[in-house]
Amino acid sequence: MTKKDLNRQIGWLVGQLIISNDLPTLSTDSLKTNRVIEVSEELARQWEEMEDKRSTYYNKPELKEEYRKYFYETLHWYKENIEKKYLPSQLRVHMYFEFTDKKIVMSAIEDSLWDCDLSHYKLSDIEEGPVVVLEYHEFDFTGKL
Repeated sequence: MTKKDLNRQIGWLVGQLIISNDLPTLSTDSLKTNRVIEVSEELARQWEEMEDKRSTYYNKPELKEEYRKYFYETLHWYKENIEKKYLPSQLRVHMYFEFTDKKIVMSAIEDSLWDCDLSHYKLSDIEEGPVVVLEYHEFDFTGKL
């Protein structure tokens, strides 16, 4: 498979269309898509306070371990209290495109979603129609998926 493969290009473009038109982000996320889901003021305020505290660790190498611990604690809190509460568990995106190699198209869609740094989702399947199915995925930032 080369980067110029038609199926790869189709998959990449489908991923970009999903990002532009369908991929939700949260009002508390640093980066946002065109579809922003508003988080309650109370939770947004709590998250902002945690982010402010986290910034006190910047440029202080002696606090590296404390920062790491706090980072993962707040990340876990964010996922449990905001992401899981507000993000749909599944996205079903109806698109009309043709392809000859589903595996390559799916790989390119996944690459496109990963590369945007905005996605809370992983590609699950491309169903008949075609319908692109994305599932909420709690990425483990310790290096294990």
